[in-house]
Amino acid sequence: MSPAGFRDVVDTKLVGCFLMAREVVPLMLRQGSGRIVNISMNEETMIRRGFVPYGPSGAGVEALSRIMAPDLVGPPIVWLASSQAAGVHARRIVASEFSAPETDNGASR
Repeated sequence: MSPAGFRDVVDTKLVGCFLMAREVVPLMLRQGSGRIVNISMNEETMIRRGFVPYGPSGAGVEALSRIMAPDLVGPPIVWLASSQAAGVHARRIVASEFSAPETDNGASR
């Protein structure tokens, strides 16, 4: 992998998530709400042999999301974008293991 190729992947995945958040956060703050959903990968892929720079850039996206979340807003994306997830932030949610929390009336989504 060339340094330029490494930079291209990191710029696309990690820097791209930062730049997108930077663009939408002012609107979210003006509206008083909003969600940023970054899609990552499983932890095994982040550290899998031969996955440089894809794995480390994905780990960076996850770290960036966890750092930004407490400062801004809070698997499936539908639940994360719902009012039920209003207090959820800085958590790793594995979509294949996801079970929506119970609602007030006892039904799950």
